[in-house]
Parts: sequence; structure tokens; C-alpha cells
Amino acid sequence: MTLRHRVHQPALPAVAVAATAQDTHRQPPFGTELLDGEALTVRVTDPVDVITADQLSRDLSAATHGGVVPLTLDLCGVTLLAGAGVRTLYDTSRQLAAHQHRLTLVTAPASPAALILDLVDLPYVTSNA
Repeated sequence: MTLRHRVHQPALPAVAVAATAQDTHRQPPFGTELLDGEALTVRVTDPVDVITADQLSRDLSAATHGGVVPLTLDLCGVTLLAGAGVRTLYDTSRQLAAHQHRLTLVTAPASPAALILDLVDLPYVTSNA
């Protein structure tokens, strides 16, 4: 399998990259929000990467009370879904399955999250919202 991706932005000098990485470590732009409704729904925003995946894991575990409550995870606001985030989704799915519950992933069609979920074979439903 060959994956091709056209670069749309010029490369940044190493100094700018280092400064950006340091800023990211200080305050990662990431959030989870518990939504009101009949079923437990959590909305995730911004990047889910190696920096934010542990926080996401803790938030999801707390929201599901360790996997005993079924969960719908809204990924429409996710701008990046990296490997660490995918691992968190698989771990949460396994934790819920151990209690005979299901993780339902929701994302917008052709979004960054949808593209990665397709690659890693995680089922999801699409939302036009």
C-alpha cells in the first residue's frame, strides 16, 4: 500500500518548530465536553496526540465510570487523531466491551478523524452537524 500526501505548507525552520513544540507542551489546545442527553455523549475537540491522549483516556474512564456506562464519542471537532489517540480509542472500546457496552464514534465525513478511523478500521457513524 502506498500513501501519498501533497505538502500544502512550506517547511518551518528548526527554531520555529522548536518554539511551537514548546508552546504545545505548555498548554495543549484540547478539550472534552460532557453533553446533556439520554445517552452519555462526550465531545472531543482539537488534536488528540501523544500529548493529549492520556488526558482523553482519563476523561473517558471517568465519564464511563471505568467502562460500565455506554459511550458515544463525538470526534467532529478533532483536528488531528494521532497513534496515541487511536490507542486510547481501542483501549476505551475494549474496556466498554468487557462490560458488554459499546463505544460509538461519531465524526464528520472526510474529516481528519474519519480518515484515520478508516485507516485503522474503527467503525464510526457520520454526522452532518
